[in-house]
Amino acid sequence: DAYNNVNNSGVVISSNATTGFTALNSTTANFTNTTSGVYSIASTDAGTGVTNSTTISVTPNAVAQIIVSPALSILLAGYSQSFTAVGTDAFGNVNNTGLAWSSNASSGFTPVDATNSDFTNTTVGFYSITSTEAGTGVPSTSYVNVTADSISRIDLTPVDSSIVAGVNQSFTAIGYDAFNNVNSTGISFSSNGSINSTGYFDSTASGAYSVSATDAGTGAVNSTTILVTADAVVRIDLTPQASSIVAGVNQSFTATGYDAWNNVN
Repeated sequence: DAYNNVNNSGVVISSNATTGFTALNSTTANFTNTTSGVYSIASTDAGTGVTNSTTISVTPNAVAQIIVSPALSILLAGYSQSFTAVGTDAFGNVNNTGLAWSSNASSGFTPVDATNSDFTNTTVGFYSITSTEAGTGVPSTSYVNVTADSISRIDLTPVDSSIVAGVNQSFTAIGYDAFNNVNSTGISFSSNGSINSTGYFDSTASGAYSVSATDAGTGAVNSTTILVTADAVVRIDLTPQASSIVAGVNQSFTATGYDAWNNVN
């Protein structure tokens, strides 16, 4: 009262907490809450309306779980991906204190702050992005699969080769992106001779031929030549046949060799 005499008659204890607050009697109450936040505790006299209040701050408990998102990314070489980490306690309250980033990538990974990071890599591979809470050691890992970008160059081998008629020549085409990652998807062979889809060239007609490898997506192309020479002579044509001349007159003869495919040799 006004003279400092104790009078708890009609005193009621209350809180703005929807759960976790229990008034045991007019002078005692218990407060337990699993949701972080600032709560008020008030004691009011029903008769006079006299009131007094205090606050209680509920902070997150130790980190029990971290979620890194996105969980899995497929990224073209040279492109970027941002990652986010969110730590929570056992009750689902956000607690990002003590979170630290790490990666198995030797380059291209940049922590921005405790909850954000950026990843850019030009080398094809499978990389891990991990967020770990320093105190509890709780980790969470996301993964990035870096794949080759579009083809910018094709290596075609062998270069300027030579075969005899009727013999096959195998060509190999390897595509590379701008960062020298192998990407041979979509490459096809073509020739003014005969070549199949796997790069096997054959011709029974002698001559110089071109062989090309082209990427359908970017139009990147590389070309080489192959010289087909006549095979061993299997037949000789001699002309004229059964000729007749008068004494003292010359006769010119012509001999032409041919291989099994009628190429002159």
